[in-house]
Amino acid sequence: MMMILGCLYKHDVLIAPKIDLPSLLRVAVLVDKYRWHGAATDCKGVWMMNLQASEGLPDCFGKRLLDWLSIVWVFGMKDYFKALSKVAQQDARASINPKNESIRLPAPILVAINQHRKTAIQKIEQTIYMFQQHYSSRKESS
Repeated sequence: MMMILGCLYKHDVLIAPKIDLPSLLRVAVLVDKYRWHGAATDCKGVWMMNLQASEGLPDCFGKRLLDWLSIVWVFGMKDYFKALSKVAQQDARASINPKNESIRLPAPILVAINQHRKTAIQKIEQTIYMFQQHYSSRKESS
């Protein structure tokens, strides 16, 4: 809470330069709930840079990825969001449940990620089918 107060009142002494992922997620939830996006602008860059340097960005689907997605969504970090949502689309083994309250992303965002994932899978299936047709017709003509 002191970190948020530090951001709100611009007291650098109260702002920790490093923050772990669960703490940053809690900060993001409060920022979003109370609409403190403007106040958190100065802090988010330092926190994200230090967190990324210490932990790296997630490269597979899981709770950590969903937490990162929630944080970058709240803080309006479009480049991060684009990269991480791509990982979610490519690595998720099933659709993400938009009704799951433990995922702190708006349902329309989760629906869009699921739709992009579904479209990509359909394209892959169509490509495989075309290759099967092509090679089976070549085999029959030989």
